[in-house]
Amino acid sequence: MTDHADEASRSNVSAPQSAGAPVEVPKSRKSPVEEAFDHIRDVVKRSTPAIEARAISVRTAVAREISDHIATGSRLLAERPERDESGYLVGFDFGTSSLKVVFHQPYAADDPVAAMKVPKELRSRDHPYLWQTVIWFDPDSQEFSLVPSNNATPLDGFKTGIIAGYDGERIRPEVPVTRADAAVAFIALHMAHLTGWYAETRPLGPVGGSHFLSFNFGIPTAAHDDAASFGIFRRILSAARVVAADCTNLSLDKVRQAYRASSGELPPGYIVVPELCAALAGYAKLPTSYRRSHVLVDVGASTLDIVAFNLNDDDEGTNIAAFSAGVELLGAAALDTAREAEIDDKVFRSACDHQFNLVYKRACLPTVAPGCFRPSLRREPVQLVTTGGGCATEVHAAFVDSMPGRILGDRKIYRPKPPKHMTRKRCDSGRLLLAYGLAQDEPDILRIKLPSQIEPLPLGDDGFPSMIGKDQV
Repeated sequence: MTDHADEASRSNVSAPQSAGAPVEVPKSRKSPVEEAFDHIRDVVKRSTPAIEARAISVRTAVAREISDHIATGSRLLAERPERDESGYLVGFDFGTSSLKVVFHQPYAADDPVAAMKVPKELRSRDHPYLWQTVIWFDPDSQEFSLVPSNNATPLDGFKTGIIAGYDGERIRPEVPVTRADAAVAFIALHMAHLTGWYAETRPLGPVGGSHFLSFNFGIPTAAHDDAASFGIFRRILSAARVVAADCTNLSLDKVRQAYRASSGELPPGYIVVPELCAALAGYAKLPTSYRRSHVLVDVGASTLDIVAFNLNDDDEGTNIAAFSAGVELLGAAALDTAREAEIDDKVFRSACDHQFNLVYKRACLPTVAPGCFRPSLRREPVQLVTTGGGCATEVHAAFVDSMPGRILGDRKIYRPKPPKHMTRKRCDSGRLLLAYGLAQDEPDILRIKLPSQIEPLPLGDDGFPSMIGKDQV
């Protein structure tokens, strides 16, 4: 992908004046594309993107069923807060636009795995396994709900601000609910609901277990390596775990008390997983995965995630190393927000290109993995893997289509899908790859190395690596 600069608007900042000689304002050293990149991030990070139309009502039977499942699940989590070593895994993919839940029993024959179905009124983009990331708040009762009611206000888009560190700001000026409040309530209610739903439906059959082994929560990779963001997400999840055990008639006051008291500590059975690790774990489990160098592009609602990684097999099993990664607020809903701010699509595309250039150029560095990614040194083409619903926008589709060929080589773009038996309804199952990856056992996910965990290669006298490790080949 070529570096290119589009015209970006510049702010004229007046220099502070004094009685003496005028103060010269230093010129920005950033290129136009870098300024556009920063401008888009600033516009998006404080936004609350409008994702899709929300339900006005649901069938009475659906509302009653969800309420019953929440009550059952809340009771079970209160009675049995500890995990069951022979229980089931929960992959909890909390996205900006949708929630995906996958149940898995990795220690039974035929590897039973199942995605959780969603009532029609609450589906995202009419996908049978995608819950809209929305919660309703009733200002009169001061309570949260997973279903709409006459007086309740739908609250959505709150994850975007949390990623940017604005967890304490209100989602809407007129509603006294912060992004953190909404996230705690949303996650807690869904934890209780999925626990009750599983107890009634037993989607994994008799071998699935009757209680959870682990709730595996995905968080943005950038947040995992950022101490402040990581702490916010852990506080939210820790508070949600407490609230889930007592969330019938869930009030704003109860949510806030739990969040204020939260230390961010999580007991065994609750793990936080970088979304990057989960996506790679899900892909690596597939029999069709390519055992060489890759670039994975995940276009979500808020973020554009790009990672350069290598996949191979060794004596310990599947070995995955991510050499370079970038997570930025350049997803599908971010594109809509940029358009509302009158940012041209070409400028937005240049920001996506800039992110790719940063990630790919780092992977090509002599101290990183030039033998895997640099066109003049690699032995095989690089496999481009795409996932996420945002790939369908015109801007992101063109961005993805420009990578094969001169940059990555001649391998076709691959959009992986989880095992067919995970879903029973026709759908784009590729949207569930991250949730499927999250539903793997803890050692299979966390043994994946993030870029920050990989030691740089030593250089020889010629400026190139003097040795190649197993992660680089």
